[in-house]
Amino acid sequence: MIRRLIPGLTSGLRRGFASEASGAAKQATVDTLPGAAKLPEFVLTSVRQFPSLEPTRLQPVTSQMLGAQVHKDLLWRAVVYEADRQRVGASNPPGREQMGYSTRKLHKQKGMGKARVGDAGSPTRTQGGFALDRNAPNKMATGLPKQVYASAIRAALTSQYQEGRLFVVDGPCELPESVKDNTTFGQQWLQGELGFGKKEMTVFLVDTERPILDSVLGKDNLKADIVPKEFIEVRDILKARNVVVEYDVLKWLAAKYPTRDLFGSFKPWTN
Repeated sequence: MIRRLIPGLTSGLRRGFASEASGAAKQATVDTLPGAAKLPEFVLTSVRQFPSLEPTRLQPVTSQMLGAQVHKDLLWRAVVYEADRQRVGASNPPGREQMGYSTRKLHKQKGMGKARVGDAGSPTRTQGGFALDRNAPNKMATGLPKQVYASAIRAALTSQYQEGRLFVVDGPCELPESVKDNTTFGQQWLQGELGFGKKEMTVFLVDTERPILDSVLGKDNLKADIVPKEFIEVRDILKARNVVVEYDVLKWLAAKYPTRDLFGSFKPWTN
């Protein structure tokens, strides 16, 4: 009735309410306590020389990589995603068409005093085929949003950094040529000089292949793994007791797995 009497009233009210709401949203501010400080944008980490791992300088690293929030649920989702992607799916159960039986009914429908049956390849029979047959290879991979996986990578690095198990190395993680044929150097170096435990897993996150380091670690059968940057996973970071990462690899991870600010724009690592 009001619309018939005053047609432009409701539309004018709607426009007024919309303008007032937008103005209030622009003027809205977050109440903070007096003297509150902003969260740090950088964390200080020791950059070390290889292979002694002695600190040489302090390097500010963006808190997006080594000061992120550690969400265990995101780490769990990332680990499940990586494990599902690695599954081969080699099971090959045969279907009723692949059993080689005839499609003829085993006996007639009525007059036998027995339950109704189908052909010999029916999944209800002992020697029958599978109802949900499939042919290998089967894709067992599951999906995960890119931002969730990026958050898991940053959370894994932050967790190791906060535990004091992340060692940032300035330069390549490569041993000198003189220790290539030394069969006992790897054990003396990891357990003696660096003080890593005998049963502790050590992971080296490197830019490219390190043949001398790989050769030394392989001769002593040490619990160590070398992972190039293209194949780094959350499981590689979490399973290790000690993580040795090259500084350039850390910057590469920050560029590959950036974070977003509140307005949806990417915040790259500039230092």
